[in-house]
Amino acid sequence: MRILLFFLLFSFVSFSQSKKKQIEVLNIKLDSVFNVLELERKSFIEQINIANQNINTANKNLQKLKDKSAKKESDLKTKINQYGNEIIELKAQLQALQQNKDILSRLIVELRKNSGSVMLPTFYADGFGSYYPENPKNLIEYEDSIKAYINRIAPDGYLIEDMGPKGSKGEPFEVWMYFGSGICEGEVDILSASSTHIPNGANTYGIENLTDGDPRTAWVNGGNKGGIGESIVLGKNSFDYQTFVIYNGYQKSIKSWKENSRVKKFKLYYNNIPFAYLYLDDKMGPQSTEFSQSFADSIYLSPSNFKIKFEIVEVYEGDKYKDVAISDIQSHACCFSSSTNISSLNGNQKIESIEKGSVIKSIDLKTNKIFNVNVETKVSVKHHHLLKIYTDENTLELTANHPLYFEGYGLSSLAKMRSKLKAESFFDLEGKIKVLMWNKQLQKTEYKTIEAIRQLKGAVQTHSILKLSKGENYIANGFISKTY
Repeated sequence: MRILLFFLLFSFVSFSQSKKKQIEVLNIKLDSVFNVLELERKSFIEQINIANQNINTANKNLQKLKDKSAKKESDLKTKINQYGNEIIELKAQLQALQQNKDILSRLIVELRKNSGSVMLPTFYADGFGSYYPENPKNLIEYEDSIKAYINRIAPDGYLIEDMGPKGSKGEPFEVWMYFGSGICEGEVDILSASSTHIPNGANTYGIENLTDGDPRTAWVNGGNKGGIGESIVLGKNSFDYQTFVIYNGYQKSIKSWKENSRVKKFKLYYNNIPFAYLYLDDKMGPQSTEFSQSFADSIYLSPSNFKIKFEIVEVYEGDKYKDVAISDIQSHACCFSSSTNISSLNGNQKIESIEKGSVIKSIDLKTNKIFNVNVETKVSVKHHHLLKIYTDENTLELTANHPLYFEGYGLSSLAKMRSKLKAESFFDLEGKIKVLMWNKQLQKTEYKTIEAIRQLKGAVQTHSILKLSKGENYIANGFISKTY
């Protein structure tokens, strides 16, 4: 019995020790698991803290952006209100100025009615490419150039070299080398003349000769009173452009020019109210005169039935005839300012330094290919009113009628775009038209919006390229232009 009890006691002790060891091992394992869990808990807490810090930082940044945006919005509203007030003020000033202008205009009209011609302003024509009678060599060269062109005319009025192998015809002949016709010539609407000389054989002397671009023809007044008091009347379309070009005298030849009288002084009437004098020089070739922008704007906004009369008040007497002759009247203006850069063989070259033989870049608009060409003809003329146009990167100073390419309209001009879009001023074209440009980096053409237009005042020497040895387009300040 004792032995059995001892055995049982021994077995119990052994069992207890075994369980104790198992429990110790289990506790060790549990401690290990708890340690791992504790490490993970601390890691999670650290990540949560970092996330909270990031959220707090993001919230702070968001608040800063909101505050900044609110300030910008407030500043923008303030500026908008400021600009709105300025616009209201400017409109009031404009209205006041318009009222003053109307009052002054009526006053001037009354003063001119009462005082005759004492207060009339005077315009003077500037000759360009003109030939003075005291320079026989230049006169002979001018006459020879006319004869040379006449010899190139086919019987039907087309240039002989423009007639194709099957008799197809090119462009109609225009005798004036510089200002014959095209994009730069506006319509001159001669409504009437006070008198017309009777025909002499095949030679006629009607007002149609004033707009045919042919120096062999001329308008000549009728009667034998020497031309004083004779007049021609022009319609509104004649004043789409600011610049007038007059070929004074009978410019068929030196002999014809000298034998017939020429205009020395015109008196100009707006609907029978005198408003200015115009002096012409006694020389062959073209003479230009330029009206002010305000006058051009007032003409543009005038009724379509208004008239301007050119009355002859003084003459240069002819060697043989008292009759006064005028060969041609044109309305045009196509030039760039002297600051314009032309893309050339050696980079950019100022247009004022370009001369006959200069090598510039021309562009084929169908292929976007650039090639070198020689300048064959360039002219320079003084203008008093230019426009400056702005795109996002480029600017250009030019006359309102210089040809450019406009998206949806093709080759046109700012003056013609103003007419087509019925804009009251050039400013109204801002943001509404796109012009063709040359992207030098991409080596291709693209249209860009004209973002701003400014009017420039003051006498400026301007230039235009009329003929190239090949092609007809060239690049001016990045803008694509065309010879004419």
